[in-house]
Amino acid sequence: MPVISSKLRLFKFPRLSPRDKRLIFAIAVVALVGAGLGVIWTQWVNASLLRHVGKNGAANWGDTLKKNLDLTRIYETGDLTPEARKILDTAARVTNVIMYRFYNAEGIVVAASHAEEVGKRVSDAFFRDVVARGKVHATTNVDQSDGPVEHYTDVYLPEMRGGELKGALAVRVDLGHHLEKHREGFSLATAGLAALFLAGVSIALMIVFRSIRARENAEARLQDAIESISEGFLMYDSDDRLVLSNTKFREMYALSSDLFVPGAKFEDILRAGAARGQYPEAAGQVDQWIAERLKQHRELREPIERQLPNGRWVKIAETRTKNGSTVGIRADITDLKKREQQLRESEERLHQVVDSLQEGFVLYDADDRIVVWNEKWLEIHSAVADIIEVGVTFEHFVRTSISRRLFPEAFDREEEFIADRISRHRNPREPIIRQLHDGRWYIIREVRTIEAGIFALNIDITDLKNAERTALEARMQAEVANAAKSEFLANMSHELRTPLNAVIGYSEAIKNLGGLNLSADRIPEYIDAIHSSGRYLLGLINEILDYSKVEAGKLELHEDDVDLGQLIGDPKGQILGEVETAGLRLSLPDPASLPSVKVDEIRLRQILLNLLSNAIKFTPEGGAVEISAERAANRGLVIAVSDTGIGMSEESLRRLGEPFHQFGSAYSRKHIGTGLGVSLAKALAEMHGGALKYESTLGEGTTATLLLPANRVLRLAVESREGPQV
Repeated sequence: MPVISSKLRLFKFPRLSPRDKRLIFAIAVVALVGAGLGVIWTQWVNASLLRHVGKNGAANWGDTLKKNLDLTRIYETGDLTPEARKILDTAARVTNVIMYRFYNAEGIVVAASHAEEVGKRVSDAFFRDVVARGKVHATTNVDQSDGPVEHYTDVYLPEMRGGELKGALAVRVDLGHHLEKHREGFSLATAGLAALFLAGVSIALMIVFRSIRARENAEARLQDAIESISEGFLMYDSDDRLVLSNTKFREMYALSSDLFVPGAKFEDILRAGAARGQYPEAAGQVDQWIAERLKQHRELREPIERQLPNGRWVKIAETRTKNGSTVGIRADITDLKKREQQLRESEERLHQVVDSLQEGFVLYDADDRIVVWNEKWLEIHSAVADIIEVGVTFEHFVRTSISRRLFPEAFDREEEFIADRISRHRNPREPIIRQLHDGRWYIIREVRTIEAGIFALNIDITDLKNAERTALEARMQAEVANAAKSEFLANMSHELRTPLNAVIGYSEAIKNLGGLNLSADRIPEYIDAIHSSGRYLLGLINEILDYSKVEAGKLELHEDDVDLGQLIGDPKGQILGEVETAGLRLSLPDPASLPSVKVDEIRLRQILLNLLSNAIKFTPEGGAVEISAERAANRGLVIAVSDTGIGMSEESLRRLGEPFHQFGSAYSRKHIGTGLGVSLAKALAEMHGGALKYESTLGEGTTATLLLPANRVLRLAVESREGPQV
C-alpha cells in the first residue's frame, strides 16, 4: 500500500472543478457507449455476413438441383431415386449442406436427408410466411445444446409456378468454416475500432487535463498577483460562499482571520466576526447590523467606509462578475481619513476666522459659484438668504437680489446694472461703494485668488456715510447760519437803526426846540413818535430774546384757564388803528361762542398778534382780514386768520418759518421786522402740543391756521364741523 501511495504521489493529479468533473464524466459515458455500440455493430456485421454466406450457398445448391432433378415430381411424390440422392449428396458436400427437407404444398415433409423427418408438418404460420415471401428466406442460428457450438443457416427455397406454390426445399448450411475464415478479419476490425476510439478518448482526456493544468497555472499566477496587491481581496461564489482571500485581507480582519476559509458562507463569517468584536459598529445591534450589511452586499451599493477595532479605516467596494460571483476590495484609507480630519479641522478654523470677521465674507470658485460665506454676509443679504447655498452662481445671486429690490440704484436699469456688476466682479479693480435697500452703505472689495476664484469683503460704512452726511449737513447748516446771521445783521442794522434814528432825532428836536424854531405844539407828536419807536425796539428785542430761549429750550409755559373770546377781543384795540389806517375790514368771531382753553395766555396772545400783524401788513387797501374758530373732528380747536392779501409763492411758502428769513432785501421791503415772528409763533404752537400751518395762493391771500389739541379745550362752545384734526 505504501508503494501505491508513493506512486500516486508521483502523479500530480490536477484539482478538478465541478465543470471539469462533468466534462470527464461525459467523456467516460461516451467511451462506454461507444464500446458497446462497437461490439453490437461487430456482432451485427458478423451475423449479416454469415447469413449472407449461408443464403448464397443454399441458393447455389438449389440452382444445382433445379438443373439436375425434377423437383416438382419430388414435391408431389416424395420419391428420391438413388441417382437423385447421389446428386443431393454431391451438392451437399460442395455447399456444406448438412441437412435438407422437401415440403409439399401443404407443408408436409415428403423427403429428407434424415428419414425420421419424413411426414412431419411445419407450422402453418411459418409456412405461410415462406409462401408469402415467395423468395429465398434464410435465418442464422447457433446450437449450444450438445457438444461444441454449431453455427448454421436455415434457407427455405419455395417453388412457385404461375403464382401457385408447388413446394419448398429447406436446406441447413454449416457456417463453421466460414466463421473461422472471417473471425480473424472481424477481430482485427474490432480491435482497430477499439484502438481508434481509445486514442480519441485519450486525446480528449489529454486536452482536458492540459486545459486544467493551464487553468491551474493561471489561477496560481492570479493568486500570486492577488497576494502582491496592497489592498485586501476576496471572492464569493454565486451562493455567497468564500472562494479565496489574500493575506492582506486576513491581516486587516485579524480577529476573524481563521473564519475566511473556502466554502464559508458570507453571513456565517459576519455573525462569527461580530461575536468576536471584529465589527465595532455592530455592537449592541448585531442582527440589525447584519441585515443591513447583507442588503448592502446583495444590492452592491456605493463603497462604504468602516473603522476596524484597531482604529484603522477601510473602504469596502464590491462588484458582481458575469457568473454571479462577488469580488470585494478592502482599501486601507487610514491616512486619507487622517488628512480628511486635518482638512476638516483646518476648514473649521477657517470658518471660525471667517465668522469672526466683522465684515461680510464670500468666496466664489473658478466657475463663479458660491463656495463659502460667513453669517455677516448672509445677514447683509438676508433678503435673498433662501437661495444662498453652495453652488449658486454669482449671476443668479445678483438677478435674484435685483428682483427683490436689494439694490436701489438698479431700479429701471436692471439689465444694464447686471452687465456692469458681472463685468466688475470678474475683473475686480477698485472697490465698489453701494447702498442697499435697508439704507445701509457698504464698500465691496473683490480680489481674484490663485485658483482663479474670487473672494469678496462687504465692509459696512454706514456710520462713515452718516458721519459724512452729518458733516455735510452741519456744513450746510453752518453756511445757512452764516447766511442767516449775515441777513440778520443786515436786517437788524436796518430794523434797529430806523427806530433809534427816530428816537434820537425827535429827542434832539425837543432838546433844541428853540434853536430849530419849532412850535411847542408839536412836542406831543414827537413824544408819541419816540414812544412808538421805543415800543417797537422793545418788541424787537423781546422777539429775539424769546426765540433764543426757545432754541435753548429754556422758555417755560405758564398755563392757566383762559377765556378765548376775551383773549381774541383784547388785541382788537391794539391793531384796530392799523386796520383802519390800512383801509381794511376786520371780522372777529362772537366771543360768547368761543370756549375756554388751558394755555399760556401771554404766549397765545403773542401767536395771535403775530398772525394778525402779518395779515394786515401784506393785505392791500380795501382788503379783508378774518379771525374764525371751529372745533375739529377729533374735538380739538382750529383758529384761522385769513386775509385777501398778496399771498405767497410756493418757494416763499416753503421757506416760511425759517429764522431771520423775510421777503425781499432789508432795503427794498415795505414792512419792517426781524423775520423771527413766524418761527417763534410755530415754536410756541408746538410747545402747546399744537401746530401752525399756512395755505397761500399768490395774488389771492393767505390763511394761517393754529391747531390746538383736544386736551387744551375746557369748554366746547363752538359747534363741531368737519375740520382738520389736530
